Amino acid sequence: MVKDLWKGVFNLPRQAYIQYAAAYSERQAKMLMAKQIAKKQDVLPVVVLGYLKDNPASYIIKKEREWQEVTNEDQD
Repeated sequence: MVKDLWKGVFNLPRQAYIQYAAAYSERQAKMLMAKQIAKKQDVLPVVVLGYLKDNPASYIIKKEREWQEVTNEDQD
C-alpha cells in the first residue's frame, strides 16, 4: 500500500494554513496536518482537532496526488 499526497487548507482564527501530508487516508492526513499546525501554534494537537470538529466549514482536505505501487510484474 502506498501513501497518497494530501493537501489541506485551514482557515483558523488569526491565521490560515496550507498543509501537505503523505497519508493512507483523509483521516490520517487530517491528524498529521493538525499536528503540524499545533506545533506551529505551540499548542497540543487536541486543541486544533477540537477546533476543526466544532468548525467543519473552516477547512478542506483533498487528495493532491495519488501514487501507485510498481511491482516487478508491471515492469515486464
